[in-house]
Amino acid sequence: MYPYNLSLNPYPSSPTPTLKDATILGGKRHKEAKDAILECINDIKNKSNEKDFRLVTIIQDVGSGKTHLALHLKATENDIACSYVDLSTLFPRGLANLYNAIIEGFGENYIKDLRNAIIMEIKRRAL
Repeated sequence: MYPYNLSLNPYPSSPTPTLKDATILGGKRHKEAKDAILECINDIKNKSNEKDFRLVTIIQDVGSGKTHLALHLKATENDIACSYVDLSTLFPRGLANLYNAIIEGFGENYIKDLRNAIIMEIKRRAL
């Protein structure tokens, strides 16, 4: 029996799941990895102030489920701002492209919310 009472593994090979499909996380290794990442994120939250930005990298063999895990975290953890960047597809490699890829990975809604928060903070300070 697979997690979430599934009778079949929805990802028997290693295709990149859609964001909708990524809400299903299968396998003991994936669940352990998710728990470890969430523990790391909670530890960071407890030891830092709200202005900190942290980068969590996931490194593993091809087909091990890194993309699936990252998309699952993005789809299911609403209190974590998550951006997924596949560094192997980033070209040309440089800081500007890395920063652009990170911003694009957050998604349009997060960027709109961030923009609105910045505008509201500017308005608050102007009064």
